[in-house]
Amino acid sequence: MADVTVSSPETAPRKPVSFFRQLRRYPSALVGGVMLVAILAVTLLAPVLFGQDPMLQDIMARMRPPSWYAGGDPNHLLGTDQVGRDTLARVLYGGRTDLFVAGLTVLLSGSFGITMGLIAGYVGGRVDYWISTLIYAVWSFPTILLALVIVAVLGAGLPNLILALVITSWAPFARLVRSQTVALREREFVEAANALGAPTRRILFRHLMPNLMSSILVIATNEFGHVLLSAAALSFLGLGVPPEIPSWGGMLNEARNYLLGMAWMAVIPGVAIFVTVLSVNLIGDGLRDLLDPRIRNN
Repeated sequence: MADVTVSSPETAPRKPVSFFRQLRRYPSALVGGVMLVAILAVTLLAPVLFGQDPMLQDIMARMRPPSWYAGGDPNHLLGTDQVGRDTLARVLYGGRTDLFVAGLTVLLSGSFGITMGLIAGYVGGRVDYWISTLIYAVWSFPTILLALVIVAVLGAGLPNLILALVITSWAPFARLVRSQTVALREREFVEAANALGAPTRRILFRHLMPNLMSSILVIATNEFGHVLLSAAALSFLGLGVPPEIPSWGGMLNEARNYLLGMAWMAVIPGVAIFVTVLSVNLIGDGLRDLLDPRIRNN
């Protein structure tokens, strides 16, 4: 049978110009977007903007305070750590690591969770029962504790860290998509597609998915912040990013023995984590307000 396309008002794309005009009504999203773009720019362009090696050790320059402190070195704007490595370079390169881990985790966990949620919500029956049971089983465990157990069993390392975060992060996507798919599968445009013989895969990804994208975008931004914090926590515990790779959580781990006398060693990566998570949360809040018609029309 020929491939069938069923149009519906729900799948009509939003005009880009209209979207950006409405976005100006939500300054929090704009502020968060500018912050996140700036963070991405300085971390991705770190080798060009700041050519110093983050792993280069200089024992003669160890534990230097930031340049605005008494005794600070202008060659090390944010100071140095316990073995003389430049803190600014490590923050920038550590941001590349943590943002990569968080971004890849959200992409993989979101893809898996969305697929599972679509199947459970659309097929129903025993398939829905078993997938929902798995969702709530994962949901019932504290995320950081489950990730800690998985990494402890598999061993520390970047691939195992990402795998553990994916396993603990897909359930929110699946739960949201499943609940909304159950409501959408009874809509007229889905019934029409079924009547015309459209294959299940086309119904799921061409007719249902466009109606779920606004909710998926919002939860993806929220999960990005959660994953970033989880990755930093695991690295702080020594079970995340390997020590030879700069990361914000690893920097916090190294600074914990120097909190009383050299607090900047922990404050600087902590501020980097805070600002990044804040920017993503601002984007998520703005997108939620923009894409929710009940809020937008008030």
